[in-house]
Amino acid sequence: MTIVTIIFMQKIKNIYHLLRAVVANFRYGFPTRKLLTVAVTGTNGKTSTVNFIGQTLDLLGEKTAWITTIDFKVADKTWQNKTKMTALDPMQFQKIAKDAVKAGCKYFIFEATSHAIDQKRIWGTHINVVVLTNVTRDHLDYHKTFKNYLKTKLKIFKRKTKAVINLDDENSKKFIKKCRKIITYSIKNPKADLNLKNCEIKNDQLLGEFNQSNLLASLGVLISLGFDKKVIEKNISKLKNIRGRMELIECGQNFKVVIDYAHTPDAFKKLYRALLPLKKNKIIHVFGATGARDKGKRPILAKIASQFADKIILTNEDPYHEKPAQIINEIAIGIPKIFTDFEIIIDRKRAIKKAVQVAKKDDIVLITGKGHEEIMAVSDGTKKGFMLVEFDEREIVRNTIQKILNTKS
Repeated sequence: MTIVTIIFMQKIKNIYHLLRAVVANFRYGFPTRKLLTVAVTGTNGKTSTVNFIGQTLDLLGEKTAWITTIDFKVADKTWQNKTKMTALDPMQFQKIAKDAVKAGCKYFIFEATSHAIDQKRIWGTHINVVVLTNVTRDHLDYHKTFKNYLKTKLKIFKRKTKAVINLDDENSKKFIKKCRKIITYSIKNPKADLNLKNCEIKNDQLLGEFNQSNLLASLGVLISLGFDKKVIEKNISKLKNIRGRMELIECGQNFKVVIDYAHTPDAFKKLYRALLPLKKNKIIHVFGATGARDKGKRPILAKIASQFADKIILTNEDPYHEKPAQIINEIAIGIPKIFTDFEIIIDRKRAIKKAVQVAKKDDIVLITGKGHEEIMAVSDGTKKGFMLVEFDEREIVRNTIQKILNTKS
């Protein structure tokens, strides 16, 4: 199949999604026009930022709805996102927005992915505030170049829409040029409207610079919606950590186990920056790379991990229709020859068990890629097909730790 054919087929798919978005909006009466809608876009931090905004609004007594990679929420009802998709079908997306209106919600917050923007899945969605967390390498299997990826993200920023923009992102100026009503935030730049010197965003559960950045983004959104800065800051300390986002698994063991969704080079770097201050002994990192996605980042992930981890176990991670061994071999290319403490265990369950079993006192077992997910996408035996199978790494970790503790008692 030629590149021209692939591009043509994608354009046909985009027309299909646009038509569904048009039908969905007319079917459900353009529901977002009756809501104050916040769109959060960026490579990393979307889920956390949506969740922090929603949690804070709930604490302030407001009725909210949201759509994230992890879950869906409408007023008091929350249910798990089992689709393995953040860019929902337009019909499902607008149905949730309509349900939010029916439930009396005032605020609707969602993750705006590059796929959803490019494919016009969110056509007709009225957006009051748009947030930029960051733009780093991802989804190049789809966009082909970083320039195309960036251009897609820029499309959601309009002159009339309020914008909250991360000054720490090297492309922030491009987004600022597109908007008039802007609140900037930064953990490094004191010239930003919101920064670590003029904001109180203390929360003992939310560790790392990336969480500080997401909290500042959330603060910016709430200020743009008209809430008092000091009132928001008081509630930030009450926010809870999110499942699969630097999640600590505590079962009485004398080492740490951290599960995180990190699957991009930038996310790896930020995660390690958060973990290194906690390091007392070794870091054992278990990870893989998703199949049928940006292959170019695979060796980059390994290179970053080898700079910070003491032991690496490469394993399976949502291979889809690709061969797991081939994916892992492409990752392994990025591990330098001087880094010798790594092994390949294709079976992810065995890889996790091995990491937990070899962990010593004060080690950190880091498991990345799946995060909150309880399913894995594996080949169904056809050329391009896949199926979803149950896979809960929390349960694997807990069961393994429990067996270790029972043996010692």
